[in-house]
Order: sequence, then C-alpha cells, then structure tokens
Amino acid sequence: MQEEAEGLSYRTALAEALSELVSLWWSPSVRRVLVDAAGEELGVTEARIVWELGRRRHLRPGELATLLDIGAPSVSKATVKLRQRGLVIAGTDAADSRMRPIRLSPAGIAAARRLYDIGDTLVSRVVSGWDEREVATFAAHVMRFLREATPLTKQEAWDIDGQDESAGVPPADPATDDGSNKPEFRG
Repeated sequence: MQEEAEGLSYRTALAEALSELVSLWWSPSVRRVLVDAAGEELGVTEARIVWELGRRRHLRPGELATLLDIGAPSVSKATVKLRQRGLVIAGTDAADSRMRPIRLSPAGIAAARRLYDIGDTLVSRVVSGWDEREVATFAAHVMRFLREATPLTKQEAWDIDGQDESAGVPPADPATDDGSNKPEFRG
C-alpha cells in the first residue's frame, strides 16, 4: 500500500497546517525554550499549570487534570512544587468546602506574565515580515475558525465513515448552504 509506505496525512491543506502548527507550538522542545526564555525554573507541567491559571484565574485540581490531559497525581505533584515556590495558592470554594481551587499568587501572576510575554515575542518574530493588515486578517480568521470549531468539538458523535471527501465535515444545512464552504481537498 502506497499510503503505508509514505505515512498518512490529512487530505486538506488547512487540517494539515493546523496539525503541524499545534504539534510545533506544543512540542516539548518549544515549551522548554519558552519556559527557559521566561527565566522560570519550572518543569513543563508546572509551566502549563501556571499558563492555564493565568488564562482562567482559578481551577480545581480535577479541572486542571482534564484540561492538561494528565493524571490527578501529576497535577498534585506539580501544584505542591508550585506552592512551595510561592507561585500558587489554594483557595476556598463556598459551594464545596472539600474542593480547593488553585490560583496564582502575585509571584505566580508575574511568572505567567513572563510566559505570555515570551509567547508574544515568539509570535511577533514569526510575523515580523508581515504587514499589519496581514497579521490582523490572519488573527481574525484564526479566531473565526476557533469560534466555529468549538461547538463541533462538543458534539457527541458525527456520522463519519472516512469514505468520502466530506468525512469529518458536518452536514450542511440545505436551506442556507450555497456549496462555497466545502473544504478543498488535496488529491
């Protein structure tokens, strides 16, 4: 089989590009560079927790485990290290006294800010040859893609058989679909 010899990839250029981007951005080597450049002596898991808490303000340990797709023991071990360094504190939950949401301390907020600043610097370097309009247009398209993709990721199941070009693409509404939103497939 030719595909086995060459390996598999997405049939759409956009899906392939997004896959490569996610793989690059979340690769251990890039995460390590970002953490090191921020001047933080954090493991990759601890840095991810600081980053997520920076975005979401506070999370329960179980929420962190789900979000990061790691086990509860890994979250517990990482948050103990972060607490010992003074980067996170356990809060209280009025609705459930057994649950102690984790949030960043002032030092943790500063560490998260450094991580975000390094990410901003990296992205700025990538698009340094682009004009402002290209950057704004790209950002707008990515945000639109994210808005439209998010509800699809919450669907329990699609009728995906992998046999036709529309596999993985939800059915169009015939009342509103003019056919122009069909993805382009490489062939």
